Amino acid sequence: MISPKRLAGLLAVMACIVGTSAVAASSASAACYKVASAKTGKYSNAGCTEEKVGATEKEYVKATLVGRVVEGVWCAKVEPAGTGVYEDNKCTKVGGGKEYIKVLIPEFTPETSQKFTDKSGTSELRSAKHETITCASDITSGEIAGPKTVANVKDTYFKCTQGASKIKCRSIPNPEKKSEGTEGKEEEIITNTVEGELGTVSGGTGVGEDLKPVTGDTRFVTIKCGTLNVSVTGSVIGEVTPLNKLQTTGDVVFAANSGNTNQAFTEITLSGGPTTDHLTAFTENAWLVSTDEITFEKAVEVSA
Repeated sequence: MISPKRLAGLLAVMACIVGTSAVAASSASAACYKVASAKTGKYSNAGCTEEKVGATEKEYVKATLVGRVVEGVWCAKVEPAGTGVYEDNKCTKVGGGKEYIKVLIPEFTPETSQKFTDKSGTSELRSAKHETITCASDITSGEIAGPKTVANVKDTYFKCTQGASKIKCRSIPNPEKKSEGTEGKEEEIITNTVEGELGTVSGGTGVGEDLKPVTGDTRFVTIKCGTLNVSVTGSVIGEVTPLNKLQTTGDVVFAANSGNTNQAFTEITLSGGPTTDHLTAFTENAWLVSTDEITFEKAVEVSA
């Protein structure tokens, strides 16, 4: 039998662990969002680090998403408390402790599922120490699966070579799991199936799409260039454009940062909170440079 003194000690330890976990979970899920109503927030920049007066005064707030209100608008719990507008977690009652606020979340509108295709010109897979893999063009197919998500996305790249000597490259099955991956023809690279989610990024249009492989080992593709096998793993963020325009076309832009050392966007806030993404190739940091021109079956807009 556990003595009362020992039981009290164990309960104290458990309370400490639970409390620490709760704080960690809360801080992990809180992110910076643009408020749905102008000047109802706390911060003036998309990183929620400044409170300057000006055109973007009080346009952003730190918060944790609670629930969807309407297309493109969610109710969120603010941090710190008292910096919101509403007292309830449905964002219907103004006042009280002002713990909640309406924020803008990028979504596909209308929400109806539909297929899309895209194409691009030259695409490049760059890395820190190895020569660039360049493909002359690509075609993609996929579908809008929900208000924030895309699914069943698969890319096929053509005329793919590496470096100045133009070593021919093609995709091959995963050497460690032959059931994953597709054998490409000469100079053809076919990716594994990819899924994605819309989110907010700091800079550009402010909206990004986070793409990652569906396979369990986070492998986009295995490429063979000459005698060298290259595993491309991780996830990647592209900038979405245009916003708030109902049309059958749009772009997702994958760009390098100003120093050409990484992807332009490596951080994105998704419905589950902020996340950091990067690609790996040749067992080192890598980044994709490409502009994908998307064509939807029906007119759609990314509301933000």
